[in-house]
Amino acid sequence: MPQTPSALHRTSYGRRLVQAFAALAALALLLAWLGWHVLQQAEQHVLRGRIASDIFTTLTSFSQDKAQLRNWSYRRILGQPATADRRDGLIDSMTRHLTLFQALQDHAPAHPAPPEDQARSRTLTLLRATVAKLDAETQALLPGAAGGALDRFDREFDRVAVTDIPALLEESLRAEQRALDLERQRADDSLRDARRLFVGASAGGVALSLMLALWLAARLRQPLRRLDAGLRAYARGDFGHRFDGFRDREFVALGHQLNAMAAEVVQNRQREAQFRNQLEAAVRDRTRDLTQALDHLAASEGARQQLMADIGHELRTPVTVIRGEAQVALRDPGPGLDSHRQALGRIVDVTRQMGRLIEDLLVFVRDPAGTPAVRPRAIALGTALSPALENAARLAAPRGIGLQADDAVAATRVLADPDRLSQAVAALLDNALRYSHDGSRITLQVLPDEDEVALQIRDHGIGIDDRDLPHLFTRGWRGAQARMHRADGLGLGLAIARDLVEMQGGRLSLAAASGGGTVATLRLPAPDADSGP
Repeated sequence: MPQTPSALHRTSYGRRLVQAFAALAALALLLAWLGWHVLQQAEQHVLRGRIASDIFTTLTSFSQDKAQLRNWSYRRILGQPATADRRDGLIDSMTRHLTLFQALQDHAPAHPAPPEDQARSRTLTLLRATVAKLDAETQALLPGAAGGALDRFDREFDRVAVTDIPALLEESLRAEQRALDLERQRADDSLRDARRLFVGASAGGVALSLMLALWLAARLRQPLRRLDAGLRAYARGDFGHRFDGFRDREFVALGHQLNAMAAEVVQNRQREAQFRNQLEAAVRDRTRDLTQALDHLAASEGARQQLMADIGHELRTPVTVIRGEAQVALRDPGPGLDSHRQALGRIVDVTRQMGRLIEDLLVFVRDPAGTPAVRPRAIALGTALSPALENAARLAAPRGIGLQADDAVAATRVLADPDRLSQAVAALLDNALRYSHDGSRITLQVLPDEDEVALQIRDHGIGIDDRDLPHLFTRGWRGAQARMHRADGLGLGLAIARDLVEMQGGRLSLAAASGGGTVATLRLPAPDADSGP
């Protein structure tokens, strides 16, 4: 497919983002290198200042030792106490000072070489010669020498190779002090430069980050608004909306994917509507057939048995059709049919229950005195009641009625026919829903008992008048409160539920609940401890 001119000029948002962050990273690296360079200079200046300070201290100590050696020489010449050990100690101390001087000079940074290095080397050479000369001359001193010898020694003490040693020391001390002051000034300047660089880098980084953030926000505003508008349209059910008009390739690709998804949703909805219409038409046809059969039954009591046989036959046909269509739908692996699969699964379950009812009806047609088959066995109460609870929950949800079963219901085992027990509980739940107020709740709980399992169903509806208690299980009877609350109803549900419970060896009782509502208590035999699962 050829690209349009607008498509050819589309840019990649991701590439622009990478370029922007690459520029920011390059700036950060440059500022880091400049900062490192400034700090390196500051470190060199601090090191040179420290060396100048140490050399100054060393020269001061050397001058003090030299003065003490002069004093020792005077005492020696004048015959006063002056030991050789004292002289040796002063010579060794002066030698150590010169060794430290040499080490400090060697430790000084070589690049760039400071201008005072040559003066230090010359001073170190003369001071070493001075120590050698003083060592030789002080060893040859004799006690009690004449005054002329003292004057001559005093003149030669401070001269080495026609160099005035005190003046040399004084000049060296002044030079080291100047070097110390200069390096301190340079270190302060480097630190000031580092502070300026840090402030400038921080300000530049903040400004660049702000500009980048504003650019990203401006770049994202238009596609995000289009995405928001489109998703809002989808939320309203308008899947005809299309995502277009994006500038960046990433958003263009996302728009194409969303458009394809919307088109698929529209197709699935059309298939769903078509399937639902077919299913509703089939149900209407079968319902019309059943209605006609029931009308014939009401019009002719004499043909009751034949009509009931016809109803059984007519019921088998729609049940077979509905079950066949539902099983076909369940085998269809097409996308987007999860809701249909769940609904059709429930249809299959209902058809199984309808099949049991048809069999009971046929038994009644063949033998009006007969009773439906009941096959009690040890079962889990929660498993048997699950279909009835699910159907009741779907009926209760539109009215805001809460349906709650405690944890003991699922864990309790009883001796009963699961289908008959589900029918009985379904009738009791239907009765509770009919006469409950909107927004109320219905609870199921298992009461402790030794030989029986007692299941209690409590609603918060209109309740029961004490005068109506003897007639609750009479077929076709409805109390005054029930007729006022719900005009429809045949008064058969409680009677059918009691018959189903008693067929399984159980008992059913109803009573008014304290605080309003009705309590139905269903008691069934408990299975033996050694009964299988």
